[in-house]
Amino acid sequence: MPSARRSGFRRSSRGWCTIAAHTKLAQLKGYVSRLPNQHMLLNAVVLQEARASSEVENIITTQDELYEALAVRSSRISAETKEVLNYRSAMWRGHELLRSQGLLTTNTICSIQQQLEGNSAGIRRLPGTALKNEPARQSTPLRTMNRGFVSS
Repeated sequence: MPSARRSGFRRSSRGWCTIAAHTKLAQLKGYVSRLPNQHMLLNAVVLQEARASSEVENIITTQDELYEALAVRSSRISAETKEVLNYRSAMWRGHELLRSQGLLTTNTICSIQQQLEGNSAGIRRLPGTALKNEPARQSTPLRTMNRGFVSS
């Protein structure tokens, strides 16, 4: 393969970054192909994403609890762990649907939501929370508002 410098790419150019990324992806593909179960790696990444995304909603669990719940079919799984596992299942459902259909539709989103929530409520028909700005008030200078707190 000719040197990147000889082919006209500078180290800081977009072309050089593309070549470097392509090379790293090819290496990763080679490593993954050696795994006996390639889904094992992807499943670990999806599970970590589900846990991290659930933390945003204050649903906290540990990696140990998640792997234990997957390994042992126990009825003593915490509600938080079940929620994260539902999130993981919904992501896999979405992946399967996108792969088979080739596009994202409203029905696809409803199916993912159904997997996540465990019901078939679908799209809300009644209006929900409306985020609106309050009517503008007459502006008050900052110095007047902070009188007594800050000396002028």
